[in-house]
Amino acid sequence: MGLRKSAYVLHRWVSLAVCLQLVAWSAGGLFFSLFPLETIRGTADASRHQPAPLDLREGIVSPRQALDALGRAARASAPVTALCLHGDGDGSTVYRLLDADQRVLGVVDAVSGGLRPPLAAGEAARIAQRDFSPSAAVTSVEWIATDPPLEVRGRALPVWKVALDHPRRPHLYIDAVSGEVVARRNRLWRIFDFFWMLHIMDYSRRENFHHPLLTAASALALLSSLSGIALWSWRLGSFRRRRRRA
Repeated sequence: MGLRKSAYVLHRWVSLAVCLQLVAWSAGGLFFSLFPLETIRGTADASRHQPAPLDLREGIVSPRQALDALGRAARASAPVTALCLHGDGDGSTVYRLLDADQRVLGVVDAVSGGLRPPLAAGEAARIAQRDFSPSAAVTSVEWIATDPPLEVRGRALPVWKVALDHPRRPHLYIDAVSGEVVARRNRLWRIFDFFWMLHIMDYSRRENFHHPLLTAASALALLSSLSGIALWSWRLGSFRRRRRRA
């Protein structure tokens, strides 16, 4: 079998092997380019409210007292490495106690020195409605402490999942300790996540770039492209030679 015929056979079979993945990469790339990342992430629907200013007129407890409040409750799952003093969403001033990964271990009222309990369902619902714009009714509130869904993978638990009644089908995930919105998910994000899974070929966690399946598919796609370029070059050379002879 000649070199050119071998190239034809190689191109045909390699292209067949990777054609579906090439379609998935192309379709995903088209989708990624059509929608702004802010819309996919849901930040375009986040309310634009200013953080509450610090109110220190009543005086505040010391950082040592805030640490002691967390220690008495024995709720810290890791050593405290930082304290952050700021205004909370309800207008009060609080300490946030953080670990080395910047995860909030506890929230202490800076005036009373009391450790705040985890959010209740009603508080999580109010935070979600305050964060989402335009206004929407709450359809469900779910406590998640183990086995989080894929759309909130990698976030610290526990969280509240608040579903809102809106055409974009938003789910807001509220950290049960800090009260922060840690993830905003909607219909577009779920489509994005599906194409992202196809794009990196990680069909379980949708996070891993470094695995043999993706490497093999990429190598085959490159081989298909290079063999196609070689065939096009040979065909163009043959066409020019025929024209010269004519």
